[in-house]
Amino acid sequence: MPRILDYYGAREADCERISNLISQATGLAFDHRENSFIGAYYKATGAERGQEVVVLSNELEDEDGISLRWPEWAHYKTIVNSMDKRVRDGGATESPSAFIDDLRDKLGTVADLTFLRRYRASRIAGSGQPVDPGAERPPGTRAR
Repeated sequence: MPRILDYYGAREADCERISNLISQATGLAFDHRENSFIGAYYKATGAERGQEVVVLSNELEDEDGISLRWPEWAHYKTIVNSMDKRVRDGGATESPSAFIDDLRDKLGTVADLTFLRRYRASRIAGSGQPVDPGAERPPGTRAR
């Protein structure tokens, strides 16, 4: 089942502040979470299972130092990923879900956010092949 993902960037590194701005614009409630692989992040879920918004730092720190999760968006310190995993199979021409379109309209009012791109994936970002074999991988993912 394909997923639709929208990516946004903020030049500010304060993920908590960005999640608060998004919450004010959308009414979504964010929870602070920690993950040993991706670090600290904020996550909100939509009204239905599979709808979510994640706010996380573009910087990763490990034993080798600091690297960028999405080097192609180096000037954005915070990345916002909105996702709908419920989209039915329909290929690359599938129309976006109402959840993603509604979010895009609301996030357009947040001055600190810039829309970066929309991506349709056959599986969750970073783990699958694009629906369209000629399409590029989601930003910040590695080829398998």
